[in-house]
Amino acid sequence: MKKAASFIYIPGMFWWGYATWLLWGWFVVPLGVIEISYFHALGLGLVAGMFVGTSFVKRNMEPETQIATMLLGPPLMIGMGALFHLGL
Repeated sequence: MKKAASFIYIPGMFWWGYATWLLWGWFVVPLGVIEISYFHALGLGLVAGMFVGTSFVKRNMEPETQIATMLLGPPLMIGMGALFHLGL
């Protein structure tokens, strides 16, 4: 199962980048901050991880939990962000 978690990590990173890019456009751009590209969002995730020293997926997590976090985290964030974006 560890191989599966490693295999999911790279696509999961791009999925989290998409969620970051979308939420940035919804909530930060209206405040007057410039729009960022998808690749800027990926880079921001890397920089934030360096400063915080952590990631959403912990190395000591079970592989099943790592996979679930990588795959289910972004759509949950986007869904919650969509509700906030609509003003609900």
